[in-house]
Amino acid sequence: MAVPGTGSLSLGGLAFEKLEDEYAQGLPALIDSSYGPFSLRDITEGGGVYGGGEDYDVTNQQSPSHPDNVATFRMGEFYAYDHDFQAIPCNKAMDVVFIIDYTGSMSDDFNNAATGLKANVTNIANKIVSRSGGDYRLGLVIVDALNSSDTDDLNYSDSSTYTGLAAEYKHHQVVDTTGHVHSTAIVDFAYANATNFSSKLNLLSAADNDNGNMRLGSGQSTVGWEVALNRVLNNDFAGPFRTGVQRMIIFVTDTYPEGTSTRSFNGAEETALMGTLSNQAVANVCTISIIGTILDGASVDGTTSAHTIYNGYANNTGGLTDFSADPQGIIQFIEDICDDVEEAFVTFPAVSPHSVSIDNGPTGTVSASSPSTTRFDASFVVTDVNNNISNYWKPWAINSAGTSFGSLHTVLASKFTAKSSCVSPSTITSRGFVYSTSPNNLTTAGTFVTTSGGTNTYQQAIVNNAGIDNLGWTYCNSGFSQTPVVSYNNNVAGEATGNQFVLYTSGTGVGTKTLTVNEGSVPLLSGNTYRLRGWFEKKNNGGIAYSTNIASFTVAASYSFSATLTTGTAQYYSTVVNGWSNSYPFSCGSISNTSFNGATLTALYWMNSSSGTDYLYIYFSSTKPSFTNIVINGTSYGASSTWTSASSTVWRKAQSSNIFGANGTTHSINASY
Repeated sequence: MAVPGTGSLSLGGLAFEKLEDEYAQGLPALIDSSYGPFSLRDITEGGGVYGGGEDYDVTNQQSPSHPDNVATFRMGEFYAYDHDFQAIPCNKAMDVVFIIDYTGSMSDDFNNAATGLKANVTNIANKIVSRSGGDYRLGLVIVDALNSSDTDDLNYSDSSTYTGLAAEYKHHQVVDTTGHVHSTAIVDFAYANATNFSSKLNLLSAADNDNGNMRLGSGQSTVGWEVALNRVLNNDFAGPFRTGVQRMIIFVTDTYPEGTSTRSFNGAEETALMGTLSNQAVANVCTISIIGTILDGASVDGTTSAHTIYNGYANNTGGLTDFSADPQGIIQFIEDICDDVEEAFVTFPAVSPHSVSIDNGPTGTVSASSPSTTRFDASFVVTDVNNNISNYWKPWAINSAGTSFGSLHTVLASKFTAKSSCVSPSTITSRGFVYSTSPNNLTTAGTFVTTSGGTNTYQQAIVNNAGIDNLGWTYCNSGFSQTPVVSYNNNVAGEATGNQFVLYTSGTGVGTKTLTVNEGSVPLLSGNTYRLRGWFEKKNNGGIAYSTNIASFTVAASYSFSATLTTGTAQYYSTVVNGWSNSYPFSCGSISNTSFNGATLTALYWMNSSSGTDYLYIYFSSTKPSFTNIVINGTSYGASSTWTSASSTVWRKAQSSNIFGANGTTHSINASY
């Protein structure tokens, strides 16, 4: 758990971050006589020279925010520091979400013939493709602000691009009672989707809404982009980020931050919000960067400035800011971000494996201070691949900084020799190749999770790619609308707070896997809808990844009354009765329970009419009680308020068909009071 991004800090908490990788545990209960005394210099520099109480690790320079180890030593240098943070280089694959201010002042940023986003979109996408080695996914989110919650008031409300989006890609949030932030995920994550990304970006800021074009939003003077940032980070608004890839969020704007609760640049709110959201980004190994021609105006309360807030997001997460560049600067921007995070391991583009060849004892590994003089050469023979089918492969190697991969290659053979070289600043401890018959299968991938089942039992089906170590499901058992996750520590998957964890124990091969969730065996609440997704584990590459969709299932409402009814029939003058009755003048059928909301049932049947309307009847031995719903064989027949009072003891409802069938058929009867 990283150090908070803002607010007061505890010296003991910083010590715990260095000693236990858990800042929160240092406050305050676990700080006792077994720890300390604490020295800020030792905590910063590492060692135990100046305090004498503990021997601290050196500062993790990969953490996006970290002390500079130069006197004077200040606790504030530790804001957002994460001691166990491991940077993921761009060349290990990239997931990038662009959040773009879509208010009226952004016209030139989109349409300038030389510097606008549209003029440079192809080059932007090509840069991402190049730095990722072709293993990338792009997302595009626009954020607008109005004085109205009605999406019909948006300038682009009738664009087919907008109207064609599912509801989950549109979000509205009220700000300060009268401001309304509208976020729209125009492009969600998909593998190698540069063409779709470029096409959709070119549709934005158009003169009309014809042919999928979208007029620029009207907007307000500022826009609550943090609303969209929160949706992307914590609610998978552009889809869930993959595990083990470089994750970037790039915000393009020309204005000050606005926040999520006030319609102005309030410094206190923005500082706290920046600390919270940047910490969440660090926890998700995601950089946040801001680019645009943004003046450094002061907040309305005089406590901070726009550049200070935006720099806080970037500095805390390992991103960058550029307040003077036109949108064409995004290309160099991405290059600079990638250069920063790749310093620890200089190798090739990366993916997680489908099938893997591993060499855990490489020979000839060397150490050196300079990557330029350290070279590792390897050659492998890979067998047992499909004959006369194209096989896609990438080399990989591991050093102290983590895992990185080589460029994607293709070979047509049942056996091939793969040769590659990589450069590393430290000893390589393991190496190998990943290969598959599809380039897409070189990523850890579940496809879809679906839900089905009866009243109290839900079967979830999941289809996965081969080459994984474990799989299962996770679903919310509290905070029902949250994104379900698993806990993953030291290559062990388990239950996370507020989430149910299920391990599939019948093998991990390709195919459909099923899970039965019973209301009586797990803490599910009636009437609530739960979100569920599949998880996949590859211990050697990528750790935990999730299915590409989140499904949901709803636990049926609990009933106040339940019974089984067996149909009987009776002749009543010129009519026929189907159901159950033990009351005069006839009796038929049977029922297992007659206690109903403080009264006693005496009949439940359908009766045709010799002339006029056919009815369902419910009889009681005394004054008839009310009910909120009655369900027969899973079909709701509504509350008593929708029935007619035939007498003080009888409810009836028009029903044209016999729902109880012939003699001997059984039926489930449920009711809520």
